[in-house]
Amino acid sequence: MRAKFIIFILSLLIGYAIVRLSFINNKTIYSSFHEISNSNWSVSDTIVFDLSNTILINPHHINLFGKISYDFSYSNLFVFINHFFENEIIKKDTVLVPLFDSFGKPIQNNIGNTQFFNVDYLNNINFTKEGIYKIQVIHGMRENNLDGVEKIGIKIKKK
Repeated sequence: MRAKFIIFILSLLIGYAIVRLSFINNKTIYSSFHEISNSNWSVSDTIVFDLSNTILINPHHINLFGKISYDFSYSNLFVFINHFFENEIIKKDTVLVPLFDSFGKPIQNNIGNTQFFNVDYLNNINFTKEGIYKIQVIHGMRENNLDGVEKIGIKIKKK
């Protein structure tokens, strides 16, 4: 009976240690996504990520991630990304997100009819001033409405 109790306590301690150690290497300081209603992303649907409560003084990496279904009829996704500081644009980018190769095979992970993507957008970006930062994402495709886009998000990690 006593041996079972000791084994139980040891397994709890080992489990706790594993969980704690998994969070040590997690460098993510911000992660958020927006669900696209009805999987139909209109060119007028601007996605805004508010970074006002995030500490961004040191260099960081920004990833763009998302989820699309097979209703999406293109092999790539173009997005326009605008960075704001105190409601003033400080950076504009156009990002190409490759989704499928020339044979129609998904480039990144897919599960069933769902395609996931994760793209390194900016590496070693410095937010030099404290204040209110926002990141705005707009699709840059020729169609006004994109069917099949389900989620768009950003993740900011410490360098």
